[in-house]
Amino acid sequence: MIFALTLKTFAPELRTIVIANAPKDQPYQAIWDAVCAVESAGNSLAYNSKENAIGIAQIRAIRIKDYNQRTGNDYSHQEMYDQEKAKIVFMYYALQYSPNQRERICREWNGGYKGMSKAQTKAYWNKVKSLL
Repeated sequence: MIFALTLKTFAPELRTIVIANAPKDQPYQAIWDAVCAVESAGNSLAYNSKENAIGIAQIRAIRIKDYNQRTGNDYSHQEMYDQEKAKIVFMYYALQYSPNQRERICREWNGGYKGMSKAQTKAYWNKVKSLL
């Protein structure tokens, strides 16, 4: 019992620190959060049958095919229901641009200038921007 009291006497005082509004882990996190809100309202099980888009970021099979070819990975389209894997794919494409190119990141994610009309990707960007 004396030993326990001695330990307590010499043990450092533990304190808990809570940091409100801590900065994001990476500069692209806010973009990811806004894109997910627009794409699926944050639902990792979302499915768009019209576009065969899956998960929180509404990833299409063609995106996974491109991602796998570029990176050497072997993700399946079905794996995009996994939020962490979907984020890895999103971040791969987002990191092609600097974080201050938020509009370009979002418009490219939405189909790029080649995949959709400029008006469509601009409207998408405006939705995402309103959440940033």
